Amino acid sequence: DIQKADIIVFPGGADVNPKLYGFKEHPSTYISEYSDKRDIAAYEAMRPDQLAVGICRGAQFLCVMNGGKLIQNVKGHAIGRTHPIRTVQSPTIELQALSLHHQMMYPFNLPDDCYTMLYKSNCGYEYCDSVNENGKPLNLDFVYDYGEPEVVVFHKENKPIGLAIQSHPEMMRLESGFVKEMNNIIVELLKKD
Repeated sequence: DIQKADIIVFPGGADVNPKLYGFKEHPSTYISEYSDKRDIAAYEAMRPDQLAVGICRGAQFLCVMNGGKLIQNVKGHAIGRTHPIRTVQSPTIELQALSLHHQMMYPFNLPDDCYTMLYKSNCGYEYCDSVNENGKPLNLDFVYDYGEPEVVVFHKENKPIGLAIQSHPEMMRLESGFVKEMNNIIVELLKKD
C-alpha cells in the first residue's frame, strides 16, 4: 500500500518516454509504456511527505516528474563497472558508482530551488542528444560546466522529495562507500519529514 510506505522505490529498466518531457524519440531510446504507466500511477498516488527513491531509470523518471529533461543517449556510461563521482560541495571527496545507463538526468532547466545536485561525474563523454518537438536541443554547456548529474535531490513544492540515484547501489557491495553514502542520505531525508 503506497499510502502506508515511508519510501517508494522507482527501479531501473526501459527508458522514460520522451513525450513525457516534450522531446522526440532518439533512435537509441527503448521505451516501455507499461513501466511509464506503472510509475506515473505510483508517483501520483504518493503524498508530498513521502520519500521517492529512483534508481537509474527511476532517477530519470523522478527528474521528468519534477519538470526536468533527459539526455537520451550518453556514450561511455553503460559500462557495467564503476567510475568516479564527486560531491558538488567538496570536489575532493570521491566515490565509485556502478554505471549502467545510456540516458542521463538533465535538471538544469529547472529553477535552482527545485533541486540540489549532490554528486556529479566529469567523465567527459560524448553526448548524443535528440531535440524537443520544436527542433531545439538541450543546452549541453550546463553539463560541461556543472558536471554530469549522478545523485540529485528534487524538492519541488507540493511534490514528494525525490532522491534520484543515476547509478545502481543495489548491485554493489553493502560495505562500499557509495552504498553507505546513499543509505546515509536516505536516513537524513527521512528525518526531514
